[in-house]
Amino acid sequence: MVILQLCFPAPLLPLLLLLVVTAQTLPGASGTCPERALERREEEANVVLTGTVEEILNVDPVQHTYSCKVRVWRYLKGKDVVAQESLLDGGNKVVIGGFGDPLICDNQVSTGDTRIFFVNPAPPYLWPAHKNELMLNSSLMRITLRNLEEVEFCVEGTLHSPLKDSFLWKLGSGHPQNTSSQPTPPPPQKGSSGPLPGEPHSWHNWGRND
Repeated sequence: MVILQLCFPAPLLPLLLLLVVTAQTLPGASGTCPERALERREEEANVVLTGTVEEILNVDPVQHTYSCKVRVWRYLKGKDVVAQESLLDGGNKVVIGGFGDPLICDNQVSTGDTRIFFVNPAPPYLWPAHKNELMLNSSLMRITLRNLEEVEFCVEGTLHSPLKDSFLWKLGSGHPQNTSSQPTPPPPQKGSSGPLPGEPHSWHNWGRND
């Protein structure tokens, strides 16, 4: 067996050791990004909402972070937490920051993407850059029947097992909620990730902002 021995000046050894430890502890360093349990993510987020990304804002070329203007379809939690100053365009839109944060596993979106967002009002130490914004607190979730039911279970503590009690049944084709006064979210724009194979295609009927 051949043993390779690397020779470095003694003063560099502590620095090299620090670099190795740091690389191993960075999110995604091992090829996977550990995600907190959904229950904990829901508890740590004061606001949980579904919405569609309409515009990318405030791109930081150094940190590679950015904010997004999001049309809100439904608040699953914490509607009363959102300050009036944070509501845009008649109260149907908010600005969410923190996209691209390396401490959050699924942190990237494109214009037209519809997701479940776990957010908190921006704390004062992030002002004025993010004043009146909501900040992403954990990974984004795609819109699926299972994801909606699991989030609802965490928020309300009850699980609606029959399909007719699910969001997609209440707010989808089972019990249409469309009225002339309620806008219907547009389908995913060309180039956006949109629904994955197997995701429901009736997503455009649910998620009304009560």
